[in-house]
Amino acid sequence: MPSVGHLAAQAVRRFNEWVVERDRAADWPDYIRAGKLNRSELAKECEFGRAALQQNPSLAAALAALEVRLADQGVLSAAPLVDPELKAMVGAADEQVRRAMSARATLEKRVKTLEEQNAALRAETAELRERLRRSALADIHLSQTGRLLPP
Repeated sequence: MPSVGHLAAQAVRRFNEWVVERDRAADWPDYIRAGKLNRSELAKECEFGRAALQQNPSLAAALAALEVRLADQGVLSAAPLVDPELKAMVGAADEQVRRAMSARATLEKRVKTLEEQNAALRAETAELRERLRRSALADIHLSQTGRLLPP
């Protein structure tokens, strides 16, 4: 059974994928109701409960950051986002997301490098084993024919 932390991270990942999809489709107006994002529709499309938007701090921060961005772009009215403390939280959350994404990209690059090195070493090992096998066969043949020099 997945842990609560895993489910929370999965919800944030699904939300971020949904945001990317909406940005690509440029259909934000379809998801606006009463001047802000329709949370019920958002939760349904992201396949998590609406309560997750309040209970998952990372998800709540990501949603707040999205609403600030959309308000800055003029898609949403800025009225519900007047609270400066909320804007500060959103800025901090944005910075955390940027750092996490940067760290993930660095780790993915490192993993790719290590996988390439691993593949190269496996190929080299296979080649050396084949050489060793041939050498052993040659030694056996020379010893059977009496042509092997003593060590």
